[in-house]
Amino acid sequence: MKTKLLAFLPFMATFAMGQQTYFVSHGGNDSADGSLNSPLLHIHEALERGKASAEREIHIYIREGKYYLDTPLVVDAGEWKNKRLTLSAYNNEPVVLSGARKLSLKWVKQKNGIWKSKTEAGKGDQLFVDGEKRILARYPNFEEGTIFNGTAADALAPARVKRWKSPGGGFIHALHARDWGICIM
Repeated sequence: MKTKLLAFLPFMATFAMGQQTYFVSHGGNDSADGSLNSPLLHIHEALERGKASAEREIHIYIREGKYYLDTPLVVDAGEWKNKRLTLSAYNNEPVVLSGARKLSLKWVKQKNGIWKSKTEAGKGDQLFVDGEKRILARYPNFEEGTIFNGTAADALAPARVKRWKSPGGGFIHALHARDWGICIM
């Protein structure tokens, strides 16, 4: 009888070293246990818990919504030795992980259909409003269907540069021979 019980113990140990599951939701709380009924708020928190877990398989389910990531998701293989990590949407719910910043802006209408707002978010070369990409102020004006949506040989002419009030936040897209280019920020 003793040998049968010992033969059963390795199976129990394998079962105990199974999978740890965490759920992340916009309605969650990082002090919660990470269960389906008590999800975490941030994916980063679920990763930290998974990394610290003794379990060999970690599954992080992300509930429906758009998640703005303040910092990149980093999974260092050295910290996850002998573990298997899976991140997935829960039950095929639509999930978007975004490196963009969600802004709360106060728009002021300017002349010629231009709208202006101040932001402390830093540089950016794209702006989306209600999911629709907007055109940023630029020279030359936006011209769809052309290279870089418009080019001008005088963009960096000394006379133009002298008129710039604040060039610090600008971008320069340089177009070289054979229509290849580069963005300088």
